[in-house]
Amino acid sequence: MSLSIKGVLLYSLNYSNQLAKTLQKRMQNKHGKNNLEGLALQALSEIRVQATPSWAADRINLTFWFIHPQSDDSFQDKKWFELLDSWLELIPAFGRFVSIDGAVKSLEDLTAKEYVESDRLDLDRLSSS
Repeated sequence: MSLSIKGVLLYSLNYSNQLAKTLQKRMQNKHGKNNLEGLALQALSEIRVQATPSWAADRINLTFWFIHPQSDDSFQDKKWFELLDSWLELIPAFGRFVSIDGAVKSLEDLTAKEYVESDRLDLDRLSSS
């Protein structure tokens, strides 16, 4: 199982060994569980990743957009940024990927530029079935 960006497998980007093995495993293990993190993952409508200045650059800054349907800054009793921090810790910067950042936003809060310049991660493959 692999996360994909516009049909290009992440492992073909020299980066995804860590991403596919840590972030995806964590999300597969937690998605659908009846605990705070599992419910938060279910509440996300999509996860997008933006490479700045581009995927082809020698030095790339990655921004992960965790998109949820409402503009709330909290999920249940926990702030979204606390969940975000635990997810971003799983994505180390290395090689040409010099920084990792992210935000939890509603679709309304994401700018059109952020949306268009990012690529959707395949959440349909998160279930372990």
